[in-house]
Amino acid sequence: MVEEEAVSLIRLHSIEGFGNSGILAAFKKTQNPKEILARIDEFSYKPIKNSLSVHDAKKQLDYINQNNISIIPIYSPQYPPQLRTIEKPPAILYSLGNEKLLLNQSSLAVVGTRKYSPYGKEVCSLLLPEIAKHSIPIVSGMAIGIDSFAHEQALNNNGPTIAVLGSGVNIISPMQNTHLYHRIVESGCIISEFPIDFQAQRYTFTQRNRIVSGLAKALLVIEAGEKSGTMITTNHALEQGREVCVVPGPITSFSSQGTNKLLQLGATPITNPQDLLDIFLLKTAPFKKPILSNPTHQLIVNALYDGSRTIEDLSIKTGLLPTELMLATSELELDGTITGEGDYSFTLRY
Repeated sequence: MVEEEAVSLIRLHSIEGFGNSGILAAFKKTQNPKEILARIDEFSYKPIKNSLSVHDAKKQLDYINQNNISIIPIYSPQYPPQLRTIEKPPAILYSLGNEKLLLNQSSLAVVGTRKYSPYGKEVCSLLLPEIAKHSIPIVSGMAIGIDSFAHEQALNNNGPTIAVLGSGVNIISPMQNTHLYHRIVESGCIISEFPIDFQAQRYTFTQRNRIVSGLAKALLVIEAGEKSGTMITTNHALEQGREVCVVPGPITSFSSQGTNKLLQLGATPITNPQDLLDIFLLKTAPFKKPILSNPTHQLIVNALYDGSRTIEDLSIKTGLLPTELMLATSELELDGTITGEGDYSFTLRY
């Protein structure tokens, strides 16, 4: 993007009273932000005030460039194609990190309560690693609770993740997630529709929810009260034609009242990783034989790959003496590679 266009976009985005709707309407007539600024009175029914000067916009652009932040207007090839289809898409996005992730149209949005239970955290660790291992981007809002766990599961399993902020991309919100923020910047992507240095407000968290669901092919809801903000994201997903998936919760849990209600209304129940992968027409990764440094251990593992075997069977299969096998199987049991049964048979622990 040339400097003149970037400066004009920054100035356009700073105008009070114009807003996202005004910029979208203007972009439908021309994709030249400098021209829009020159003809701003034609595009707005309200008095225009407090636009950044060219000098201040250039200073902000210097900061943006120094910090590897990208400005992505809706007409840019780098703009997420799936976001263009939603009602009131963000006219301008700012991104920090790997912006190529935004072009992936098979992402999974994950939302849930900030006041999570141990059950909600356990569900994240059960369902999301397989999603990450299939390189499906996990989209969430980097809030405390389920959002954070979703991002962490993606990162911990070397998967892609996108965080949608209710502040400028250079503002860490909440501050408790400072370490998570930097991890996402390093190997994922942070985006926002709000300008640089913009501080999050109560309304901006609900406003960004349409982007969380809009980026995704499907929305997964893990723990939500009946009147929680998570339900706002769910409504956006339904309006956008995204598939809404829900993890059933205990009927005694306040944090599961919203999720269980969604199931009653016809949402897709999710009880294991394959349920999610089916939405993306994928299968769980096939089991691979462990590669071990001890040759004796490797012989035993290879022999057990086809199923359970006794010491006698293993001796025939591997050529090892029963005394050697007794010692080696004990070592493999201790390190968790195999499981022993009462009849001296052994099975690989998958």
